[in-house]
Amino acid sequence: MKASHQRAHISPRKTRLVADMIRGQSVARAKDILDFSDKRAAVLVAKVLRSAAANANLPEDATNSLVVRRIQINEGPRWKVLFPRPRGVGATMTRQTCHIEVELGEAVPTV
Repeated sequence: MKASHQRAHISPRKTRLVADMIRGQSVARAKDILDFSDKRAAVLVAKVLRSAAANANLPEDATNSLVVRRIQINEGPRWKVLFPRPRGVGATMTRQTCHIEVELGEAVPTV
């Protein structure tokens, strides 16, 4: 049960803060954490989490028994934006993107 979002228009550093909050949590708990988070990256991570849960092809109550086994935020391509400056010069600014990957798995019972 995997899902990913390629080239999300947010920096990986900001997204990793959100990913650390839900790593190892159950799907139901992770959805609650993301719904009440005020971070902008929480919306993107929640979409990928819901997509991974839908890819499991399980009923809704069985999906909540899954846990976030792996969530990985990789750096995506950077795109350059030109801003006009005096005397016909253009100043460049780079915007970062990231790749969000979520993998769900069964909860491992602890003894």
